[in-house]
Amino acid sequence: MNWAGSTSSSADEWLELYNNSNNDIDLSEYQISLLTSSGEKYIALSGVIKSQDYFLVANNDKDYSFKNGQSVLNIDPDFTSSSLSLSNSELYIRLLKNNLDNLEEIDSIGDNNDPFFGSTEPYRSMQRIGIKDGLNSESFQSSYVCINLENCDNNFGTPKAKNIFIPEIKLLNNQVNYEINKDYIFQFENIFVDNDQRDLEVKLNYSNQEISAQKTQDDIINFSFNYNKTSCDNLLFSITDQYNIEKLIENRICFFKKFDNLEIKEILANPNNDENEYVKLFNNSNEIIDLENYYIDDKDGGSQPYQLNNLTILPKKNYQLLLNNKIILNDSGDEVRILDPNLTEILKIIFKNSGDGEVLCQKNDYLKCQYKNLSNIIISSILPDPKTGEEEEITIENLSQQSVDLNNYYLKDKSGKKFTFQNKIINNKEKIVLKYNETKINLNNSGFESLTLFNYDNEILSKLEYEKAREGLRYFYQNNQYIWEEEIDQNISDLNNVSDAIISLDSNNNQNISVAKSEYKNNQLIEKYQKTDVEIKGVKNIDKESKNSYNNILVLSIFGLSTLWKLILKTLIKV
Repeated sequence: MNWAGSTSSSADEWLELYNNSNNDIDLSEYQISLLTSSGEKYIALSGVIKSQDYFLVANNDKDYSFKNGQSVLNIDPDFTSSSLSLSNSELYIRLLKNNLDNLEEIDSIGDNNDPFFGSTEPYRSMQRIGIKDGLNSESFQSSYVCINLENCDNNFGTPKAKNIFIPEIKLLNNQVNYEINKDYIFQFENIFVDNDQRDLEVKLNYSNQEISAQKTQDDIINFSFNYNKTSCDNLLFSITDQYNIEKLIENRICFFKKFDNLEIKEILANPNNDENEYVKLFNNSNEIIDLENYYIDDKDGGSQPYQLNNLTILPKKNYQLLLNNKIILNDSGDEVRILDPNLTEILKIIFKNSGDGEVLCQKNDYLKCQYKNLSNIIISSILPDPKTGEEEEITIENLSQQSVDLNNYYLKDKSGKKFTFQNKIINNKEKIVLKYNETKINLNNSGFESLTLFNYDNEILSKLEYEKAREGLRYFYQNNQYIWEEEIDQNISDLNNVSDAIISLDSNNNQNISVAKSEYKNNQLIEKYQKTDVEIKGVKNIDKESKNSYNNILVLSIFGLSTLWKLILKTLIKV
């Protein structure tokens, strides 16, 4: 039906009946009911509608002249009535039949609101798709073809001709994500109206690559496709008929690559305050891993999988993924799973328990990490509970032979308080002492405390832990462990807090002994002794070879004066 009128007049309206039966039908017993603002209006019909044919009811003849020109119809209507006026805002049309003095409803269109389809800019009729429910908007389309009309630039409809519909195609593949370098068949179903036998040209395009159609079977159009790059783009299907009606269908799909060398290095499932749960991923391959559209999830049935976006990991590098409550790991034990874009599990680890603030490590079977300060940059000492008038201190030491740029390295205590190095270089063998005034890290004096040094890639370089600070004492790194200062001094007796002796021979075989206070006492030189003409029983002379051999400085740890002399004697006697 053409409720909109035409370029000649808004009254240039018409509607079309179709006889779907195998018999001709006499319309003298039929009426058209139109709902208007003043009530229902009836138009009694006359004439015969032939089997499988159309019957055109119009407001006017094809030669009728309106104010703006002659009717755009170029075919004679089968029935005309000036009472035919179709509403633009309250469309509801019924076809009625007299049946023993009762009006039987044969069909109806509209829902007493705006027409489902059609338009006035340009003028398009509303056409029905086959024999479908006239009260449902999905049963109609706007007309895009001009048949039996004049002025086809702005008037579209098919009076007394078969309705021509926009092609309707449905992608049958439910899948959205596809692996690269695999063959896939994309199937499109032709869901045109029954017996629509138009000549169709179909094309499929993905990321500017055209895909050729394969042999079609019945109403299925097949396309074979293989793509070799990871990407997400629109799969664009276009179909064109002989009337140049084009239909474009866009389905966004993605191509991804599966990875075999992705690892989960660390997990923080039970963070302290001001910290986030995280999972540290590691790319153990020589290629970039792109996790676009992959998912991270906990145990199946727990949190909803969280989709990853803009996440790439460089070869042999870590990536610390903050979970930010996207998934929530159970402290008492859980799983961490990586799923591909089709939610297929590609990686899973299981952990049993996570204590407060504990980081769980792959190398320790996802139990609490055991850190050893194997890095060249370490926390060499701390002063957590200074005496009155002093400040807390953290000392960072470079054990290597090269300078290291500390930019974006950071310290973090158990509470999550952080201090980040900015524009700082530590020279080889240098120590940097950081005062509380600079770091604002307030180490606990009582209760469990930890301090960790991270590099710019969030890798742990050094970590210490203690239960209770000792007033005025430093906590030192020594022999791959941390000990309190008093533990270093407790075995020193005869030399009273002296821990290192440097012994050498001068060119006259005189023995020089430099006794230095422990470096933990600020490396202050206590005293230098000059001893000459040392007489040791059993030593007659020292030959040249011996002299050269012992010209080197020997550093000896001593625990008493008598022990020192025994060590000197042992060093000088050549058997």
